[in-house]
Amino acid sequence: MGEELLFGSLGGAVAGFVFQSLTTLREQSHQRQIQLLELAFTRIEKEDVSADKATSRDGNGGIWMRRFILAMLAFSLCIGCFVFAFFDDIPIIVERVEDCGGWLWGIIPEYKATRFERVQGYYIPSEFKTAFMSLIFFYFGRSAGK
Repeated sequence: MGEELLFGSLGGAVAGFVFQSLTTLREQSHQRQIQLLELAFTRIEKEDVSADKATSRDGNGGIWMRRFILAMLAFSLCIGCFVFAFFDDIPIIVERVEDCGGWLWGIIPEYKATRFERVQGYYIPSEFKTAFMSLIFFYFGRSAGK
Protein backbone atom coordinates (compact mmCIF):
# COMPACT_ATOMS: atom_id res chain seq x y z
CA MET A 1 0.00 0.00 0.00
CA GLY A 2 2.93 2.31 0.62
CA GLU A 3 4.23 1.76 -2.93
CA GLU A 4 0.83 2.60 -4.43
CA LEU A 5 0.76 5.80 -2.43
CA LEU A 6 4.29 6.63 -3.59
CA PHE A 7 3.49 5.96 -7.26
CA GLY A 8 0.18 7.80 -6.97
CA SER A 9 1.76 10.92 -5.53
CA LEU A 10 4.65 10.70 -8.02
CA GLY A 11 2.17 10.35 -10.92
CA GLY A 12 0.17 13.29 -9.58
CA ALA A 13 3.30 15.41 -9.33
CA VAL A 14 4.32 14.54 -12.92
CA ALA A 15 0.82 15.22 -14.23
CA GLY A 16 0.72 18.53 -12.34
CA PHE A 17 4.10 19.52 -13.79
CA VAL A 18 2.97 18.63 -17.33
CA PHE A 19 -0.28 20.57 -17.03
CA GLN A 20 1.47 23.55 -15.45
CA SER A 21 4.02 23.55 -18.29
CA LEU A 22 1.25 23.39 -20.89
CA THR A 23 -0.56 26.26 -19.21
CA THR A 24 2.62 28.35 -19.16
CA LEU A 25 3.30 27.65 -22.85
CA ARG A 26 -0.27 28.62 -23.78
CA GLU A 27 -0.03 31.85 -21.80
CA GLN A 28 3.26 32.72 -23.49
CA SER A 29 1.78 31.96 -26.91
CA HIS A 30 -1.26 34.10 -26.10
CA GLN A 31 0.91 37.01 -24.99
CA ARG A 32 3.03 36.71 -28.14
CA GLN A 33 -0.09 36.78 -30.33
CA ILE A 34 -1.39 39.85 -28.49
CA GLN A 35 1.95 41.61 -29.03
CA LEU A 36 1.90 40.75 -32.74
CA LEU A 37 -1.64 42.10 -33.09
CA GLU A 38 -0.72 45.32 -31.28
CA LEU A 39 2.33 45.68 -33.52
CA ALA A 40 0.17 45.17 -36.62
CA PHE A 41 -2.36 47.76 -35.44
CA THR A 42 0.32 50.36 -34.70
CA ARG A 43 1.85 49.70 -38.14
CA ILE A 44 -1.53 50.22 -39.83
CA GLU A 45 -2.06 53.43 -37.87
CA LYS A 46 1.38 54.71 -38.90
CA GLU A 47 0.70 53.87 -42.55
CA ASP A 48 -2.63 55.69 -42.41
CA VAL A 49 -1.04 58.76 -40.83
CA SER A 50 1.71 58.70 -43.48
CA ALA A 51 -0.86 58.44 -46.28
CA ASP A 52 -2.86 61.32 -44.81
CA LYS A 53 0.26 63.47 -44.62
CA ALA A 54 1.16 62.61 -48.21
CA THR A 55 -2.27 63.62 -49.50
CA SER A 56 -2.24 66.88 -47.59
CA ARG A 57 1.09 68.09 -48.96
CA ASP A 58 0.88 67.24 -52.66
CA GLY A 59 -1.60 69.88 -53.85
CA ASN A 60 -3.57 69.72 -57.11
CA GLY A 61 -0.68 68.44 -59.23
CA GLY A 62 -0.53 65.13 -57.35
CA ILE A 63 -4.28 64.68 -57.52
CA TRP A 64 -4.35 65.09 -61.30
CA MET A 65 -1.30 62.87 -61.77
CA ARG A 66 -2.89 60.07 -59.73
CA ARG A 67 -6.10 60.44 -61.71
CA PHE A 68 -4.13 60.27 -64.96
CA ILE A 69 -2.30 57.14 -63.79
CA LEU A 70 -5.60 55.58 -62.70
CA ALA A 71 -7.19 56.39 -66.08
CA MET A 72 -4.25 54.89 -67.99
CA LEU A 73 -4.26 51.74 -65.85
CA ALA A 74 -8.02 51.37 -66.28
CA PHE A 75 -7.62 51.83 -70.03
CA SER A 76 -4.84 49.24 -70.23
CA LEU A 77 -6.69 46.69 -68.10
CA CYS A 78 -10.25 47.18 -69.33
CA ILE A 79 -10.28 48.74 -72.80
CA GLY A 80 -6.80 48.20 -74.25
CA CYS A 81 -7.14 44.43 -74.48
CA PHE A 82 -10.15 44.85 -76.78
CA VAL A 83 -8.72 47.68 -78.88
CA PHE A 84 -5.26 46.20 -79.43
CA ALA A 85 -6.60 42.72 -80.19
CA PHE A 86 -7.24 43.89 -83.77
CA PHE A 87 -3.58 44.78 -84.39
CA ASP A 88 -1.42 41.75 -85.25
CA ASP A 89 1.76 43.65 -86.02
CA ILE A 90 2.48 44.89 -82.49
CA PRO A 91 5.60 43.02 -81.35
CA ILE A 92 5.38 41.76 -77.79
CA ILE A 93 8.27 39.95 -76.16
CA VAL A 94 7.79 38.35 -72.76
CA GLU A 95 10.55 37.33 -70.37
CA ARG A 96 10.16 33.93 -68.75
CA VAL A 97 12.41 32.48 -66.04
CA GLU A 98 12.42 28.72 -65.70
CA ASP A 99 14.27 26.27 -63.48
CA CYS A 100 16.68 23.92 -65.25
CA GLY A 101 19.02 21.19 -64.11
CA GLY A 102 18.90 19.53 -60.73
CA TRP A 103 19.63 16.02 -61.98
CA LEU A 104 21.08 13.04 -60.15
CA TRP A 105 19.72 14.01 -56.73
CA GLY A 106 21.38 17.40 -56.72
CA ILE A 107 24.84 16.35 -57.94
CA ILE A 108 24.24 18.49 -61.02
CA PRO A 109 22.94 21.73 -59.50
CA GLU A 110 19.77 23.52 -60.46
CA TYR A 111 19.96 26.90 -62.21
CA LYS A 112 17.57 29.46 -63.61
CA ALA A 113 17.41 30.17 -67.33
CA THR A 114 15.88 33.31 -68.79
CA ARG A 115 13.97 32.89 -72.03
CA PHE A 116 12.44 35.57 -74.22
CA GLU A 117 9.38 34.60 -76.22
CA ARG A 118 7.33 36.49 -78.74
CA VAL A 119 3.61 36.40 -78.03
CA GLN A 120 0.68 37.45 -80.15
CA GLY A 121 -1.93 39.75 -78.70
CA TYR A 122 -2.06 42.14 -75.81
CA TYR A 123 0.03 41.39 -72.73
CA ILE A 124 -0.85 42.67 -69.24
CA PRO A 125 2.00 42.23 -66.75
CA SER A 126 1.34 41.48 -63.10
CA GLU A 127 2.80 44.85 -62.09
CA PHE A 128 -0.30 46.54 -63.56
CA LYS A 129 -2.48 44.63 -61.10
CA THR A 130 -0.26 45.70 -58.19
CA ALA A 131 -0.35 49.35 -59.28
CA PHE A 132 -4.11 49.25 -59.83
CA MET A 133 -4.70 47.73 -56.37
CA SER A 134 -2.45 50.37 -54.76
CA LEU A 135 -4.49 53.16 -56.33
CA ILE A 136 -7.76 51.52 -55.29
CA PHE A 137 -6.45 51.26 -51.71
CA PHE A 138 -5.47 54.92 -51.82
CA TYR A 139 -8.74 56.27 -53.25
CA PHE A 140 -11.31 54.00 -51.64
CA GLY A 141 -9.59 52.70 -48.50
CA ARG A 142 -8.08 49.41 -47.46
CA SER A 143 -11.29 47.42 -47.32
CA ALA A 144 -12.19 48.26 -50.96
CA GLY A 145 -9.17 46.48 -52.41
CA LYS A 146 -9.42 43.21 -50.48
